[in-house]
Amino acid sequence: VAVTHDEKIFDRFDRLYHLRDGRLEDSA
Repeated sequence: VAVTHDEKIFDRFDRLYHLRDGRLEDSA
């Protein structure tokens, strides 16, 4: 599956957001 640079950034940002929210969700 080809992942674009923007999608990588969005995924990382989304994970950071969930971490700030107090939740650990790994969507790997």
